[in-house]
Amino acid sequence: MTEYLDRMHNDRDVVSRTEAEESYQELNTLLRNVRNGGESIKEVVIRLYVSGRTKDEVDEKLNEIFVFLNAMDFKGTVYLNEQKFESQALTMSLTQQESVLQRIKKDIPSQTIAIGVPFHSVSLNDEHGVYFGESDTGGNILLDLFYKDSRRTSYDGVFVGAKGAGKSHALKKILLEEAIQGHRMRTIDSTGEFVKLVDVLGGKTISLDGTDGMINPLEVNAVAVREKVDDLGKNVQEIDEVTSFNQHKHKLSTFYGLMNPDAKAKDKQLFRIVIDQFYKDIGLWSANPDKQTNITNLNPEDYPTFSELLQYLRELVYEDQEFKNVRPNISEDRLKQYQSIELTLQDIISSNGAMFDGHTTIENFKQYSIINFSIRQLNAMGDEVKKAQLFNVMNLLFDEMVYFGSPQFQAYNRRELKLEDAVRYRLIFDEAHNLISASETDAPVVEKCEKFIREDRKYFAGFIFASQDIKDFIPEDSQEQNVAKVKTLFSQTTYRFIMRQDTSNVEKLGNVFSQELSDSELSVIPQLGTGEVILNIAGVNNVKFKIDISEEENDLFGGGA
Repeated sequence: MTEYLDRMHNDRDVVSRTEAEESYQELNTLLRNVRNGGESIKEVVIRLYVSGRTKDEVDEKLNEIFVFLNAMDFKGTVYLNEQKFESQALTMSLTQQESVLQRIKKDIPSQTIAIGVPFHSVSLNDEHGVYFGESDTGGNILLDLFYKDSRRTSYDGVFVGAKGAGKSHALKKILLEEAIQGHRMRTIDSTGEFVKLVDVLGGKTISLDGTDGMINPLEVNAVAVREKVDDLGKNVQEIDEVTSFNQHKHKLSTFYGLMNPDAKAKDKQLFRIVIDQFYKDIGLWSANPDKQTNITNLNPEDYPTFSELLQYLRELVYEDQEFKNVRPNISEDRLKQYQSIELTLQDIISSNGAMFDGHTTIENFKQYSIINFSIRQLNAMGDEVKKAQLFNVMNLLFDEMVYFGSPQFQAYNRRELKLEDAVRYRLIFDEAHNLISASETDAPVVEKCEKFIREDRKYFAGFIFASQDIKDFIPEDSQEQNVAKVKTLFSQTTYRFIMRQDTSNVEKLGNVFSQELSDSELSVIPQLGTGEVILNIAGVNNVKFKIDISEEENDLFGGGA
């Protein structure tokens, strides 16, 4: 201070006198704080500990740090021959360190150190994030699952959590927070857990067992769009009728395979051919592109039913339906395929006609912001029926996603809509293994969901699928190509919420989320408590935190004892 005081009065350079005065005032303030305000000066040695999976990865991180330090007028170095001491310094006081190897220390006021404490923790601070909990190092988790930057480019996620781990509460918290923000929410509920929350939020629960109406699988959904230039020279989107119809035929062949798990690839192929000819013969489609009309978004009564399809098939196969006289141009092998299709259609009509055979009568739920689809009663109807109905409603939701998302996407591209003003579309599928797994039957469904996930961000939509056990998605006897499809589906998600799993699942988690979870993170998963989760954000980082559920939220969410 004496030196700065002398320079203030005697230095000939005006700039030097000004700088000396500023430094003097700064030190004078510090002195007063030390004497009267309880401030103290701490000696510190600043170290940055850098880790990586490989030496090259560490070197790359070091280079980034040195570039940053140089830009801030700081210098850094690596003491290659003293790494053992540097690692031991983590558990040694500064006095103990001096007795082993002295370092040049930096004097820093304790208040300055204290200000830096909040940043010495793992945290997540999305711009429009809501409070989800606290990391195990004390950092706040402010998470926005619709946040977008150069690395977080989609809004999909997967949840796995054993019984009592807090998975259901976490999903309900996402539903609550995103519903409050005005997003359009859709849930598929296996046990009825979402009913109370959806009711409180002003939503509607629809049972998929047929009691609340029918969804006609033969109704063609608008699941594809294409861009064109309008009369004003602007790029606009319109429904791609051809692609939508082609996808509809593949949807029906998958539906057929779910209702008849023994169906072979050739049977599904023939079924698609029959469907194509059926729609042409009843006038809904044309082989001539110039005569094709809109086949999507028609009135429910304009679409055929399975009874009409069965009648058409019989007319196609038999000259005399009463006596079952087969047309002479049909070979014996082809007849067996036709009869297999006929038997499946008969079973759909006779056993599950209340769900599938008829025009769509389910209430138009597009007017509701929050809809919960309950499959609780559907669980008692057998896997084939359950999977087919779930696949049916999933396609309906894909259509709805395009319906709401396409106009917003066009407005966003024309810069008429800001990203933060878009109404998001969220689909939460609890117990998703009911439809999505590495089993042979579910393989086409997994492919369909992967396609949905690849495209949903264009429609401001995100898909979250959850289950209790990672093995639910990948059963032990799964074929390798089907396991690869599930892994590909998982790889398309941005958010992977890993809650407590059994020790026997750790190896499978490591295989599924290859190189995303460290060995130490995998080892701690079986010890996670209720509400504790490791969130893997693809391509970004992993965050271990405890989801904070308030007493009011707990009362609202309910759950097991």
